[in-house]
Amino acid sequence: MSFNIMESLRLEKGLPAVQQTEPDIQIVEPDSGLPDDRRFLHVAIPSILTALYRYSRTDEGAAAILNDEQRTGWDDHLFGAHKQTVNERIASYSYTDPSEMENKLNDLSRTAVQMIRRNLPEHAELISVKKFMSAQQMNILPYLPPDLRMGEMLDDDTYDDDTNKMTDFFSNMMHSLGKQFSADEKDTDLREHNI
Repeated sequence: MSFNIMESLRLEKGLPAVQQTEPDIQIVEPDSGLPDDRRFLHVAIPSILTALYRYSRTDEGAAAILNDEQRTGWDDHLFGAHKQTVNERIASYSYTDPSEMENKLNDLSRTAVQMIRRNLPEHAELISVKKFMSAQQMNILPYLPPDLRMGEMLDDDTYDDDTNKMTDFFSNMMHSLGKQFSADEKDTDLREHNI
């Protein structure tokens, strides 16, 4: 069985199974019966992992993940100018106090980065991080609530595109083919490694 970062982070944080977003249902409310921390994790885990996936696509991001697991201010690096909006959206969606968002998101980011590092091969390089996170994309996106519009905050609307969240046989095949044909110029090294 291959490693699933979404599932592993969920289990490490003690969160019960997270509901996948169905492509034809745009709003998935977290269970209002969940304690506050669990509602927060329900939305924050896929949001942080999506941002880490996006960040890992760059050499700078892959290097930060590979070399600097104790970095503070992950939210600045992951969300940049959109940090405040991301904090507000996650706080609103999860019914969490907005003043707690920055610390909570940074703690979760540090935990996720440590988990990534633990699962990289010995003597990992930047390409190792990129390959690892690329392999995790379909473990993450189906759990990202589309009404957060996280793709808008990460300057990549494909994360909000319903077709990227479909996980049936034919959709998985199409995702695989799409990866081969749609890598942009900055992903040249990924194409060379068939990522």
